Amino acid sequence: NLMALVNLPWELVEEIISRIPPECLEILKNFCILPCMKNHEGDTHYLSVFRGNRFSMLEQCNRTSEIEIWVTEKKIKNGDKEDVVWIKFMSVSIPDIPRLTLSNQSLGRCPSYFIDDRYERSFVLCFTDETRHGCIYIAKGGLSRKVKIDDVGDVTVYMFQVSSPFLEKNLMALVNLPWELVEEIISRIPPECLVRFRVVCKQWNNLFHEKRFIKTQLDHACPQFVLFDQNKIFLIDVNLDDLAIQMHQISVDIPCVLSMTPFITTYCDGLLICDLFFNGTAVWNPLLRRGRQIMTKNIRFKLCGIGYDSNRSEISYKLFGYHYYYEHDYKLEIYECASNTWKYINAPYEEWPIKEPLDNHISLGGNSYWTAYNIETSEYLIRKFDFSKEILKNFCILPCKKNHEGDTHYLSVFRGNRFSMLEQCYGTKEIEIWVTTKKIQNGDEENVVWVRFMNVSIPEIPRLFHQSFGRCPSYFVDYMYGKSFVLCCTDENRQGSIYILRGGFSRKIKIDSMGVDFNHFIYVPSFTPIP
Repeated sequence: NLMALVNLPWELVEEIISRIPPECLEILKNFCILPCMKNHEGDTHYLSVFRGNRFSMLEQCNRTSEIEIWVTEKKIKNGDKEDVVWIKFMSVSIPDIPRLTLSNQSLGRCPSYFIDDRYERSFVLCFTDETRHGCIYIAKGGLSRKVKIDDVGDVTVYMFQVSSPFLEKNLMALVNLPWELVEEIISRIPPECLVRFRVVCKQWNNLFHEKRFIKTQLDHACPQFVLFDQNKIFLIDVNLDDLAIQMHQISVDIPCVLSMTPFITTYCDGLLICDLFFNGTAVWNPLLRRGRQIMTKNIRFKLCGIGYDSNRSEISYKLFGYHYYYEHDYKLEIYECASNTWKYINAPYEEWPIKEPLDNHISLGGNSYWTAYNIETSEYLIRKFDFSKEILKNFCILPCKKNHEGDTHYLSVFRGNRFSMLEQCYGTKEIEIWVTTKKIQNGDEENVVWVRFMNVSIPEIPRLFHQSFGRCPSYFVDYMYGKSFVLCCTDENRQGSIYILRGGFSRKIKIDSMGVDFNHFIYVPSFTPIP
């Protein structure tokens, strides 16, 4: 149980080791040098675990009380002592934070802390303050907060990794925490586990219906793939740490969805919009296992996207698409979910010299976006349907040019509020990922800046130009564990596959249970109710 020593001050570790029998000490050895020097007798250093497989180290200056957090760059393995590289993770300056020296901690109890970097670098510390009152200190970005634990006196505090099976049996562990902390903890639990927690108590059930919590949980959720194949529906979770996937079948309460393989048109706030061809449209939340079928007035209706008027405080979802009567004879139409009404929009869907759409529509910030091509200027661009003004317009130029007829460009959402764009060269099959630098908002057409995020070179990756029946590949990028790329598509043999790239490692995982004509899409689980 030597790992029990990681959260102890070094002077206590020395004392404990000095009492170990000499014959046992032979198995103990130095692992690595910490990236710090003692500047004052009262400087303190505490070790913890980061991302489940790395070290983090808290260093506090005794004079200023300021804290620096260091982390190891790579996963810790046996034999890694020569290769351990420490990097500075963040600096923490919280008003009124006490000195964490051993003399200030009652009965030698050490502070417990953890850090997080999924969306913004954060620091959470639990210990007793100068008055020996139990406290939680939270620092995120430029904000910090001290929360007193009113019902807790001079107690020993332990930190543990929250896992859903443990939490299900020990939910009462949260009862003595302030409610805002309970909300923050719950919002970071995997959504699939949270669904079962609605029956814990009335307060928890009400929480899952609050718009503020739904948004917070959505910000913390990780992307998944949803797959339709031969009347079966699957969800795929991707483990970027181990380059692995977990696949499970789910149910849906819309009969017409199970009787056919629907074509997913777009996704918005945890809602999937499915085109059921001659059976209308379905709005579906896979997490809640709930959906709704919407019948159209004309069987020749092509669903395009979902959104809402972002200028209003209350979100009211709308669908838009077009009726097609003859070639190049389209009429745009909007469906308002709240009122269950349709109305026509006097706007052309296609305008020369714009050729569109080149991929699926995506929803971001209440509007619908897709890629298009200007035949006269040879420029790729993003088109937009503005649900606030109910108009179609150009949004921005993409940072690429057409070099070959088979070059492909696919749009996706990055970090929940930005764009990412996949560009594949037809000749080399190599992929470049571009992302926008800032959050996308209405009126940003003139201020969109693209930067190259990463290059992707995976052996045996197919040409994405040849995806069957016009189905676009689904992908997402991430930098929680370093820059990562995950792609779902069919390979050269029309076999469903997941391609994962992280750092210098890549992996292809075949989806054996899928046929050749399955449909797939990116999905981020949330508690958004069916409109």
